Amino acid sequence: MFLVRFVTQEQIEEDRADGMPEETIQSEYYGSADAPMPGSYYGTIIDKLEKDGRITNVPHDPKLVVHTAWDIGLNDSTSIIFFQAIQQEIRIIDFYENSGEGFPFYARILKDKATTLAYDFDIHYGPHDLSQREMAYRKE
Repeated sequence: MFLVRFVTQEQIEEDRADGMPEETIQSEYYGSADAPMPGSYYGTIIDKLEKDGRITNVPHDPKLVVHTAWDIGLNDSTSIIFFQAIQQEIRIIDFYENSGEGFPFYARILKDKATTLAYDFDIHYGPHDLSQREMAYRKE
């Protein structure tokens, strides 16, 4: 015997009126895998930008230098955004994320991208507390 549960639109609206975040409603009641994570700071904005067609694949322009912006995690992931700038436009062309590795590992990632993708690096932007951070690394 199968148990079927049914949630009415009225119950969903009641949860919405009680303050349930729209992301949770979309995920829980409508099964949306695209709904931003609850508490995500930019999730709703990014969702709107995607729906408006303002987020797309942007190719690397070999005539422009590549900059990086880093979020260095100690207990979580380290992420690197690769971007190019032309006048007032920022073009995010690549992204890399990993955890549990030290600076030598990420230096190899940059070297590999420079070699295989012809990235000509210029400025690497670190977090405000970069000088306070120490990234231990594993021996390989």
